[in-house]
Formats: sequence, structure tokens, C-alpha cells
Amino acid sequence: MVVKPAPSKVSARTRLKREDEAVDYRRAERLRKLLGMQPEAMARFLGVSAKTYTRRAESGSLADAERLKVEMLERTLHEATRVFGDEHEARIWLESPILSLESRRPIEHLNTIGGFERVKETLAKIEYGMY
Repeated sequence: MVVKPAPSKVSARTRLKREDEAVDYRRAERLRKLLGMQPEAMARFLGVSAKTYTRRAESGSLADAERLKVEMLERTLHEATRVFGDEHEARIWLESPILSLESRRPIEHLNTIGGFERVKETLAKIEYGMY
């Protein structure tokens, strides 16, 4: 007699959510390395402690707010690369104090949707020669 294993109690929806969360953590790590950030700096950017960021690595997932910050940073880097025509220049711009952003670095504004919008507006002005 062949015994079949019990069906998994984890739904397909739960499995997909876990896979998405793992992808989001890998995106954060890829972005962190691309920007030359230390894990502690990425933890600060996400608004968590270094220990919490380490736990995120172990679990492979990010909280929703952290995921949103990673997405805003990724989109900003992409847009800045398009505007400046060079990823290296875009990375320098992200880390440089900008007068129109209250002499703060663009990356410092990416902790809120409003800050993200302001950074996008600044890039649009640069693109159209308004700075």
C-alpha cells in the first residue's frame, strides 16, 4: 500500500506572498550593493535597527513600509540614471546635498511619499533645464 503525503496546508496565495517577500528582500540587497551602502546604512534608510535588518535577511522578507521605501529608491535611481544618462552620476546625485531639497540628500527624502514626489519633481526640473 502506497501512502500519499498529506496535502500542504499552505495555500497557493500564501506561497506566492512568501515568494514575493523574498524577491523584495533580494531587491533591497541588490540595490544596497549597487549603491555601495553598508547593511547598517540600508537598515537606517528602511527605518529599522541593524539587528532587524539581519532578521529580514534570515526570513527573506520585508515589511510593507520597508518594501515601499525600497521601491521608491529603486524608481528614483532608475529615473536619475535616465535624466543624467549615467548610473554613476545618478548614484552621486542621490547622495549629494541639493539646494532645492533644503540642502538635504535626495535619498533622505525617500522615507515618505511626499518626499519621493518632491525628488521626482526635482529630477523633472533638472531634465527640462530649470536648474
